[in-house]
Amino acid sequence: MLAIFACRAGSRPRTRARPRPRARPFAATLLLALAFAGGVGLPEAGARHLPADQVARHLVTVADREWRDWGQTEVDVSDGWSRVLRLGAIETDRSWLPEAARCTVARVRSREEGCHHAEAFDARERLARYWREGLGPDSRPARDPALLERRVRHSAWSAVFVSYLMRQVGLAAEAFPFDAAHSNYLRGLAERAGDADPAAGRRAQFALLLVRETPLAVGDLVCGPRNASHDPGVFSLAAMRAMSDLDRLREAHCDLVVAVDRRVRQARVIGGNVEDSVAMTRIPLTEDGRAIRTLARPWFVLARPQ
Repeated sequence: MLAIFACRAGSRPRTRARPRPRARPFAATLLLALAFAGGVGLPEAGARHLPADQVARHLVTVADREWRDWGQTEVDVSDGWSRVLRLGAIETDRSWLPEAARCTVARVRSREEGCHHAEAFDARERLARYWREGLGPDSRPARDPALLERRVRHSAWSAVFVSYLMRQVGLAAEAFPFDAAHSNYLRGLAERAGDADPAAGRRAQFALLLVRETPLAVGDLVCGPRNASHDPGVFSLAAMRAMSDLDRLREAHCDLVVAVDRRVRQARVIGGNVEDSVAMTRIPLTEDGRAIRTLARPWFVLARPQ
């Protein structure tokens, strides 16, 4: 069953315009992530099951690194509509530099906001890395340069970004089903959770939980259906409320939760292919910390390290 939402002229449909507004400082973006930064090295690659706190900590660290490399694009959907606050590199950029540019070596070394690139950033090459490493060396894009180039130029890449994050923290295929579609890896996680048997040594790395029932935590992968309509004036979203609806999920998007602030009822999430970039998005929360479903982010399910 589909829930259809039509946007008439003047009703503020989502725009694809790409203004480059002045950078705006924001307060304490990743306090929780920074608190995670000390003391523990990356887990051993290929391990069957890793401690939940290590997985969450390293996912946030890697996602923050990628977001900074892409120029710190920021998006706000706290009122239900998507607004770009700051735009960094986008997927077609081959030699992007911060808008301020002319960064001195000292400013680069101090990682001054908006001035962290010692060299120009090649978004196309970074996307190729996500496809090669996110899906693994035996995947078709990794083995076929022509196919890889087509994927980089023409394919949605938010799911391979998530797969890349999971590879970077050392997870194996037994823990996370690397895939170029969010819906496929979510169903794979559901199968792993169903097959788990702690007594026999089979533990699922992620628990799947309903967003409407679960307060967000740093390290969660929060997901929902994506607009399935090819008409820019119409939103067509699958109506999903129960875990069994996961079987019907096709078009989807997931972001990683990197900060939660219940005082202001806001969380920050990082995801790929958001405004054609790696973006940090501000999303609204209920008083008890649950993500609010909006047209811009119709959250449905989350995957939590365990």
